Amino acid sequence: MRVTLFACFMTYIVQINGTAMTGAIMHINEALGIDDHSSKSAWLVWSWFLSGEVAAAVGLPFMERRGVRWLYLYSFTGLTFAMIIQAVLKHFKNYYIFLSLRVLAGGLSGVLANATSVIISNLWKDRRQTRIFTCIYTFALFAGHYPGPATGAFVAKRTTWDCIFLFLATCYYFATHCSYVWLVEVRRDVIYKAQALGNNGPSSAMPEIGGLFSDDDDVLRPLLRSFRRVLGNSSVFSVALFSVVGFGFIWSGTVLGFSGPTKESVVFVAVSFMLIGIGQFLVNAGATSVIMGKLPSTLEVRWAL
Repeated sequence: MRVTLFACFMTYIVQINGTAMTGAIMHINEALGIDDHSSKSAWLVWSWFLSGEVAAAVGLPFMERRGVRWLYLYSFTGLTFAMIIQAVLKHFKNYYIFLSLRVLAGGLSGVLANATSVIISNLWKDRRQTRIFTCIYTFALFAGHYPGPATGAFVAKRTTWDCIFLFLATCYYFATHCSYVWLVEVRRDVIYKAQALGNNGPSSAMPEIGGLFSDDDDVLRPLLRSFRRVLGNSSVFSVALFSVVGFGFIWSGTVLGFSGPTKESVVFVAVSFMLIGIGQFLVNAGATSVIMGKLPSTLEVRWAL
């Protein structure tokens, strides 16, 4: 339970990263020398969400195959450095470097936020307990978005906008150390089982647990194979589709809100958010299948191999 609640709390902290800067976006635009109504200003926000969806879609099967703990630690370490560099860029005023760091931060945040679903599905096999912790995880996932703008605006008004990233970097620094101490490898049994099967043939030997990369890594093939099976499951398909349609009503209002201050066409903004919706559907389908236990055990072993 300690590991699960810790992961849910880390999800809450990570989600604040995506929205905290929106409360200080005018100060950031002024420091970077860009117009508040330009598309460059909008992309500072959109890039975080877009990269988060793409990275989560790749990171989930990667964690299923290689384990959660070390990717979790590396992601938190990278996120800490990304926050520090974003704060330092206040003195260099380079928009494209800042944008690339937002993309990096969004990708790492997407991996960390969605890793909690893998932790829950592997630690809790009882359906009732899984539902309870899934509700807590879902609450943390979306609750982290709401205090972000208010927090960012408050910090930017009382101090300077770079203090937002320094504050987040401090939180992620301590989170990295706490993760190293408290977070155990939740997929150890599955990886050991796959390692035992791999020892039967020299061509499929498994690396030691704790290593992330090897010469025979292939993430896209099992990812596409799993999505094909997941989308054929009516329960997973309906849950993922319902969540995306539900958020679609919220995003539809957001499209009109973004098109006004950025002076972009409604079509351009709608297409951008449509891409986010597609990413959410794919990630929700994968996460839902893992949480609901719809993937067969043979597929889990195949992912680990």
